[in-house]
Amino acid sequence: MYIGGMLWINNSADAIDRLGGTAKVARLFRKVSRSSVANRRKRGFPPQAYCVLAPHLVRRKLAFDRAQLFNMLEPNRGGQHGAGTQDAG
Repeated sequence: MYIGGMLWINNSADAIDRLGGTAKVARLFRKVSRSSVANRRKRGFPPQAYCVLAPHLVRRKLAFDRAQLFNMLEPNRGGQHGAGTQDAG
């Protein structure tokens, strides 16, 4: 889905595919195996993966919800749970 001219990434499998596949994403992490990245297709990325992957997603003009894609929980801000979690280059 495109939003404002940017492709919206809905899940970790989309992100891995758009970043060039399992092997390429494993190389971005340097010491992570392809099988570990393949497992993330189903389980999602851990929060610490944000620091590695977010710059690559933004550089490719791919929009994503940080909380959803990287399994991050935002603190409750007066009933606005998840407010301000969208990232776009």
